[in-house]
Amino acid sequence: MDPTSLKHCPSLQKLTLLHNRLKELDLSPLENHPSLETVNLSGNKFEKIDLTPLINFPNLKVVNLKYNSLEILPTVIFNQKDLEIIQ
Repeated sequence: MDPTSLKHCPSLQKLTLLHNRLKELDLSPLENHPSLETVNLSGNKFEKIDLTPLINFPNLKVVNLKYNSLEILPTVIFNQKDLEIIQ
């Protein structure tokens, strides 16, 4: 998947990339998507992931990271108010 294609979806509310065996993903193209409410990355092969681009999203409510191989949960995202992290 080419993450830059996400730049052309300014009204994106839900990003679901579950069970794709992804090992890495650049989330920086999401930085200007204020409507984003849910990011589902479950069932992939992430060992680490940078969630910094998701900081300060006013409508982001859920980040699903279940069933990955994460060694460390990215703590930067925990500062989001009203955000549910599923791990």
